[in-house]
Parts: sequence; structure tokens; C-alpha cells
Amino acid sequence: MKARAELSAADVVQMLAALDRRLESIGLRTQPGVAVRVLELSAQSDAALTDYARVIRTDAGIVGRILKLANSAAFAQRQPVTSLDRACVLLGLERIKSIAIGFYLCRSAADPEGGDLSGRVWGQSVLRACLAAEAARLTLAELTSEAFVVGLMQDAGIQLMPALVGRGVYAGLLRDAPGPQVLFERETLALPFTHVDVMSALAARWRLPEVLTKPMVRHHTAPKSGKIAGSIGRLHRIAHFVGGLDLSGGAESPAIPGLGRELGLQAEQAAELMRLATQEYRLTCSVFPGATPISDLEALAERVQTRLIAALDRGVEDLSLRSGNGPLDLVVSGQRIQIHADADALGQAVLYILGDGGERVMSHCFPVKQASAAALLRAVAVEPPADRSVLDQITTYLNRLAA
Repeated sequence: MKARAELSAADVVQMLAALDRRLESIGLRTQPGVAVRVLELSAQSDAALTDYARVIRTDAGIVGRILKLANSAAFAQRQPVTSLDRACVLLGLERIKSIAIGFYLCRSAADPEGGDLSGRVWGQSVLRACLAAEAARLTLAELTSEAFVVGLMQDAGIQLMPALVGRGVYAGLLRDAPGPQVLFERETLALPFTHVDVMSALAARWRLPEVLTKPMVRHHTAPKSGKIAGSIGRLHRIAHFVGGLDLSGGAESPAIPGLGRELGLQAEQAAELMRLATQEYRLTCSVFPGATPISDLEALAERVQTRLIAALDRGVEDLSLRSGNGPLDLVVSGQRIQIHADADALGQAVLYILGDGGERVMSHCFPVKQASAAALLRAVAVEPPADRSVLDQITTYLNRLAA
């Protein structure tokens, strides 16, 4: 049998069809009905909390978990919350959407014999979901619930792989507790399909919308550089970001690639993202069936945060002020620019106008010590912004070059 890396496009079509039949044979549901109704509601801009409550109130499993969450210390209610409608108001629309969709998909994708692996995968997936939702809140607030579901489900196929390829076979790939990217690469070279293919087959069975499916199945593929338009492209960046984080608890992990290009985070935002995500994780992890809570969450969060900030400080493809005399990459009045020292002329620098794909479409050379930020922008027909902080960034950078 060919490895996934050797499959042609026609082979992939046949493989996914065979995988769908295999999923049927291990008893997975074809379509989580309530989740689909919740998804339909989420596509309606005028859907209210009462609409979601009406859909889920017939399922005692999720109602009980929502009531338990609403009665937790985090919401500090003087009287017990006994009404689903009241609980929904307390939790808020976005959280209810995330929990409702995630609960049903999580339950539908569960492997009853998955044991420790299944619990660990779901526990980490809930944290990825919280990280994705907080990253979305910082960059595209209208898609926070979709980002949560993408983060939750993008690695759901991992815990089904032992049942599909053999528990002994998959145990060999799990040696040394690899991070998600390493595990994906091992699957690609050794198996006829990967956990991403499993999620792709599940999404097709469940008829999930493209805005969820495409970011899920592309999360191990780096997004294109430059400006990305559309919900799918932006969710892909978030999925790739959270999918690249090693949450296995290891003390070391590779640098996080493409961090700044994907999300444009600043170091202080990375710290806030981790704080809010771990706070939400503590609150919601118990809602999801089969998820084993991460045992040393504080230590893991600190390690991940340190790696995030280190990546930002190194300026890994970041669109922010670079350290030292590296290039400065900024978006000013809607136009992306880049400034750096001219390697061939002492005391000179170059400003480039960049296209949507990051290509240099125009250049302007200037003496560093005589340049002002506003005059420099006007020289390339970019209107200086009203926000002084952008001009201050350019001035600070020019002063560094001149020092």
C-alpha cells in the first residue's frame, strides 16, 4: 500500500472514499444533527440566544454541562442558575455557539476505546480551541466561535487513527511524544492517510461548511504570505498558528514559524492571548466529552508564552519593529512598506513599497540622518497617518540606523 506522500490526486480521491467506508465500519455517526442545526443558526446574523437554547434544550447531556458551567465560581451568581435561558445569557452568544457546535462534533468523533490518547488529544484540542478563539478576538472578532471549532476539531483525527491503522502501528509513530507537525510528517511518510485526511472525511460526512472545513484540513500547510482576504484565509492563518504549537509538555520545541506574518501579534498581545486562553480553558474544558484536562497547565502556558515572545523578539517574519538594524516592515495608511539600511552605501537607507504578495514594486533611497518620517512617506506618495505612533516607530528605527 502506498504511503500518503506517494499518492496522486486520483489516488487521494479513492483513499478518501475508502476512508469514509472505514469510518462507517467503526460506527461513527454520519451527521451530528443538532450540531448542523446550530451551524445553520450561526450562519444567520439575526439568530438570538433564545434560538440556540431552543435547539439544544432537548439534549440533557449538553444542558447539564451548560448549567454546571453557569453555576461555577467564575460567574459568581448569588442564586443557583436552573434555567437554560438564564445560563445562555450568562455565558454569552459566542461561547454558547462554540460550546454547542464543539460538544456535538467532539462527541460524534470520539473513539470509545481511545483511552489515554483520546483524552490527551481532546484535552490539548480544547486548549487549541481557546487559543484560536482568543487569536480571532484580537484579529477578526466576528469569527471567534468559528475559530474555536476549527481549533477544537483540526486534530480530532489523531485519536481515531489507532482504530483505523492499528494500535500497534500508530503507537510507533507516537514515540517520543512528537508535536503535531512532526506527527503529521511521520504519518505522511509511513501511512496511506493522515489524521488530516480523517478530519477531511469526517467533515464531508457531517457536511460542515467550507469556512470550517478548509482551515481544519490546511492547518499543517503554511498560509500564503502577504495580505489575505476572506474568512477562510484568515481562519487558515489561525489554524496554522495554533496547530504549530507543541502542547505535549516537552521542555523544548522548534521556533514557531511565520508567527508575525500570520497574526501580526505583538509580544504583549501574545502574553494576553495565553492568559485569556488558559482562563477560558479552565472554565470550559469539562464541558467536552472525553477531554482529559492538562495536568500542569500553568507550566505549559508559561513555556508556550515564552516561545511565542521569543519568536516575536527574533522578528520571525513579523510586521513590526525589528530588533537591531534589520528591516522595518509596516502597513501605513493601507500600504505595506519596508525600510532597511543600504548595504552598499554607508549612511543610506532604502524604502520599498511592497505589493500584496510581498514583492518590492518601488524603491526610494535616502540619507538616514536627513530623513523625517512624514517627509519620507510623502516621497513615495503615502499619506502620513494621523496616528503618531506609526511615525514614532519609523523615527525610532531611523535613529537606530543613524546611531
